[in-house]
Amino acid sequence: QNIHNSTTNAIIFSSFEKKFLKKGRGIIGKFGITENRDDFNGLNKSNNYYHMPNGDVTTDSINQQNDLSVRRSAKSLSILFSEPISNAITLNAFYNYNYEGTRQDKVTSDFDYTRMAYHEKNDSLSNLFKTVLTSSSPGLSIKLNQPGYNIAVSLRMQFDNIANHDLTHISNISWQNNFFAPSVNVNFHLPANKRLNVFYYKMNQNPTSTQLQPVIDNSNPIVIQKGNVNLRPAINNNVGLRFASFNSVNLNSFQFTLSASF
Repeated sequence: QNIHNSTTNAIIFSSFEKKFLKKGRGIIGKFGITENRDDFNGLNKSNNYYHMPNGDVTTDSINQQNDLSVRRSAKSLSILFSEPISNAITLNAFYNYNYEGTRQDKVTSDFDYTRMAYHEKNDSLSNLFKTVLTSSSPGLSIKLNQPGYNIAVSLRMQFDNIANHDLTHISNISWQNNFFAPSVNVNFHLPANKRLNVFYYKMNQNPTSTQLQPVIDNSNPIVIQKGNVNLRPAINNNVGLRFASFNSVNLNSFQFTLSASF
């Protein structure tokens, strides 16, 4: 049961672009800051009946109040330099930097039937946790444009640093993750307004601050969850193709996508 929920956002974004005398040569930079705060106040109330294999039935009741405050801060910087090698080939050098800081303060209080109020703090379900992720990614890409098709190949390295601070139990865990992330994208321009795209890319998915917190989540009594501070990023290889056609006479369009991840 949600009693109160509020969200505050602030976003600052800036960019610059410079073109040189040589056609196609240029540099683009972007910088952004995002500040976000979510405050949540809600009740977790349930009466649960568990049917055991031997036929016995056990009961359990939950009557708690959750006060949750989440603060997020993000900063990003990207720089792209383009250099034409020929009329058909363009070389790009790029660098991306990201900072993400999350501070999550959760206080769970049990209902005190003597005082008829949510007064008793439940330490096992409460926590103050901070996660800081910094990521830097330099790379090179080359693009070939030809009549009927174009090919883009990108090679980049990504360096991630994640620091987890459990401010309730006074414990810190930090780790690094470095990986090579290539990508290939091929586009074919077919007759009669048809297009075929074949792609491959490699990416990672870092665990969220909620997944990292070693705190029990009993919002669903049937499925009790608990975060794991030792989680590591998931790295995925993605490959697929897309086909699209458009009939400009009757304005009909068709799209088909086939992809796989491993």
